[in-house]
Formats: sequence, structure tokens, C-alpha cells
Amino acid sequence: MFEEAKSYLRENVGVDDAETQKILFDSYLETVEEHRGKLKNAMEDLNFSEIALSAHSLKGCSANIGMEAMRVACYALELAGKAADCARCQDAYPEVDRLCGEVIAEGKTL
Repeated sequence: MFEEAKSYLRENVGVDDAETQKILFDSYLETVEEHRGKLKNAMEDLNFSEIALSAHSLKGCSANIGMEAMRVACYALELAGKAADCARCQDAYPEVDRLCGEVIAEGKTL
């Protein structure tokens, strides 16, 4: 996932030095960890406004660094939260959680 993001940053943002990329990725990892916890709690409580807000925040951060799969998954969850649609949230959440786990695991190897 981070290789895709490195390419995106190089080609679309003009960031190609490893130090700056590491700073961006560290910040992104903190955001992913924070919002993964918020989403877990919001899903347990069926707090649709928090689901939409956390998914929106995570979607934006993901888009900024080129994490396209996460952006797409978060967008689906954001829309479900905004619609207060429990079934759609339950369908979309596992993919977001799975991707968060992958990002966190891969991020530990950077």
C-alpha cells in the first residue's frame, strides 16, 4: 500500500524524498489508528454521525497521500453513515477495518 502512496506522492504532489514521505506516512498512521478506534466504537454504538465523520476524515487523509483503496472504502462507509443506514454501515465497515489493519501492519515496517 505504501509503495502505491510513494508513487502517488512522487507523481502528483512532487514529494520524492524519503524523509518527507516518512513524515507524511507517520502522520497518516496516527490518523488511521485514531479513526479505526473511533469507527469501532461508533459501529458498536450505531453512532451514525461519528461513523460518517470518522470515515470522512480518514477518506480525506487517504486521498491526500494516494491510498486509493482506503479512500474508496471510507467513502462508502461515510455515505452509509450519513444515510443512517445500519445495513450499509455493516457492509462497508469490515473493509475499512481490514484496510486499517493492513496499513498499520505495513506501516510498522517502514
